[in-house]
Amino acid sequence: MEGAQRLLPSGMKPGRKCPAEIAIMGYFYRPIEFAPNVECPTLFIYAEQDTLISPQIIKETAQRVKDITIVGLPIEHFDIYEGDAFEKAVSIEVEFLKRHLAE
Repeated sequence: MEGAQRLLPSGMKPGRKCPAEIAIMGYFYRPIEFAPNVECPTLFIYAEQDTLISPQIIKETAQRVKDITIVGLPIEHFDIYEGDAFEKAVSIEVEFLKRHLAE
């Protein structure tokens, strides 16, 4: 909750509700099933200290993608949206795009 609160505008309080469709979609959403079908170069950046999405599941999914670049950062789930972690992720993304768009 602390990580999500950092992303809210000043003075805004987080709600504890979400649309039912998100809960239902989240239950059935399994990207690992579709990973073998991905044919383009793919970049996964994940938070090594994530407590919301298992880093192990990210790694297992990445193993099923044909052309994968996977980078783990020593951060928590929401850290990637701001500060040094954000800047690091953007630099990784830029290098990935340069490499693959130049081909």
